Amino acid sequence: MFSMARILDLKNNTHKSKPDLTLNRQVEVTKSIPQAVPLSAISMPVSSVEPQTHPSPQRSEDSVLAKTCAWVGPMRLHEPNIKLVSIFVLFLFAIAVLVQVFQKNIITTTFFGLLGVMIIVQAKKKPQTGNFQVSPLGAKINDSFYEYHDIKSFWLEYNSQNNIKEISFQLKRWYMPFIKIPIGDQNPVQLRSILVEFIPEMEHEDTLIDMVSRKLGI
Repeated sequence: MFSMARILDLKNNTHKSKPDLTLNRQVEVTKSIPQAVPLSAISMPVSSVEPQTHPSPQRSEDSVLAKTCAWVGPMRLHEPNIKLVSIFVLFLFAIAVLVQVFQKNIITTTFFGLLGVMIIVQAKKKPQTGNFQVSPLGAKINDSFYEYHDIKSFWLEYNSQNNIKEISFQLKRWYMPFIKIPIGDQNPVQLRSILVEFIPEMEHEDTLIDMVSRKLGI
């Protein structure tokens, strides 16, 4: 009897201590299901890299216009000194006569004679009006546009006492090495600030023709 009761008790104890696997599985499944999180509690990571912004075409055009100087004026300085022009022309004609008398060289005689005539014509002829523009894109003189890679250097000469106000461009062309344009009432500091960003600044020496033209005012 004792052993039978003991066996029965063991069975009962075993039955009572046996875990409920079904319940445990339900609990585990319930824990594994993520609970709903409100959207306000979610903090999205903010990228530390700022988006790249490209300048719009309108901004580029505005920056070019802001650094552009445009003006209208004569193509060359024209304040002829009639007295000096007359003396110089008579001197050329005298050389032509002497050459013809002593050397009988018609070519040289014709050269000095035509040179005197050209100076008279230049003194009486009024210069044409030009449209000038200096911008980050290049220099424009009427319908001719010169990009900066075609310009070797520039020099801005500004002497109010001698009335010399001009920009000299040295081109990379053997047949047309220099172009000089008067700047009129334009601000030389502003013009220089534009040009110095794109082409070298180098002093240009005046040729003999430049010096004579300035003295004569033609």
